[in-house]
Amino acid sequence: MKLIIQTQVLENYAAHQWDGESPVPQNWKAKGGNIYVVKGITPGQRAKILLKGIPTIESLINYRDSYSSESVISYEFADDGIELKGETPILLEYLGGQWVANQFVDPYAFGMLAMPEIKTISKGWILGKTKSIKTVFTLTNGDTVSPEEYNERW
Repeated sequence: MKLIIQTQVLENYAAHQWDGESPVPQNWKAKGGNIYVVKGITPGQRAKILLKGIPTIESLINYRDSYSSESVISYEFADDGIELKGETPILLEYLGGQWVANQFVDPYAFGMLAMPEIKTISKGWILGKTKSIKTVFTLTNGDTVSPEEYNERW
């Protein structure tokens, strides 16, 4: 069984003209959201989540600053065999005492047709620590490189 978490992302369009001194102007607009997936949920974990919710994961996902915000709006359970059509989920794993997020992206979804040697793009980070984001390109020849290494090669 897997846990599927849906979020809402908002962007404060007015903050981009902020002078840094006066109160931050407000003009929030919805910008879609993300889907997070935790695989391998046991019946015991499901029962605990149904009783107590997901406060730890919510506290790590939810943020708000002057420019943007993300917040959990719903979560549900699904069988492991059910695929999320048309979505690029963020996979969550609890490793070494922290939640690790990984997202695997089809480069064609981002208009990277001019870079046919890139097979996949993966981003990984420690949930709640956005400065830990690491992006890796997997090339058609099997090599994995950072975006900086890719730019040096081509």
